[in-house]
Amino acid sequence: MLFIVFNEGCNRPLLDVIKKALSSTNVVFEPNLQEPIPLSSRQAEAIRRIIERFHQNSQVQIRKDIGPSESGAFVFDDVHFGWLGSLLYLYDANAKRYYVVQYPLLGQLAEAFFKAAGYPFQNPSPEKWREILLILE
Repeated sequence: MLFIVFNEGCNRPLLDVIKKALSSTNVVFEPNLQEPIPLSSRQAEAIRRIIERFHQNSQVQIRKDIGPSESGAFVFDDVHFGWLGSLLYLYDANAKRYYVVQYPLLGQLAEAFFKAAGYPFQNPSPEKWREILLILE
């Protein structure tokens, strides 16, 4: 696991971390409490487009708390991007803050996730996750 270190007072993630993630060829989705699921090239490219938003100061929010636990994480080599609802985020352990971007496609993914999880809540199976991830294509 990579610990991301940001410059003191920096308002957005280091460009090197984002650049590393964007150039990664090993891309998986890690659902909570389940084995990682490799993403197709189209799915990975959809997430890369969202990650590119971290380069735009106007798109990045800084938060001290992200709310309930993440639904999963998109992992580019050893760079973890947490996912919750329509949010994709990086956590800065040193500053104890989150760098967050929002994107509607992630909201659609969340809707499919919650529909599949049902009530009472039950984590979707790996097969169901593969179906849900098709939204990224």
